[in-house]
Amino acid sequence: MNEYEINEEMETTPKRESIARIILDRMSKAASFSEEISSRLNDRLTPVMMDTNEEKKDNSSKSEQEYPPLFAAMRTQLETIESSLAVMSRIIDRTEI
Repeated sequence: MNEYEINEEMETTPKRESIARIILDRMSKAASFSEEISSRLNDRLTPVMMDTNEEKKDNSSKSEQEYPPLFAAMRTQLETIESSLAVMSRIIDRTEI
């Protein structure tokens, strides 16, 4: 096989998506889904929820460690999921059934 044939074969071989990109895409979908569910729960259960004067937690004091771009994106998706789960937990706590 000469150099031309090797290059031609490489160009026709479909590029595989990296495992990291696949995981990040799944995390992104999970984050979107968790936000959607928490929003739907809030909309549906608002009529049967107790009013509370809950204080907002200030998360600005936490230090943001530098991560490489891929891990920073993953951290962002995980924070979204954690936030949505916290909202769902508060909704359940406030629901009177």
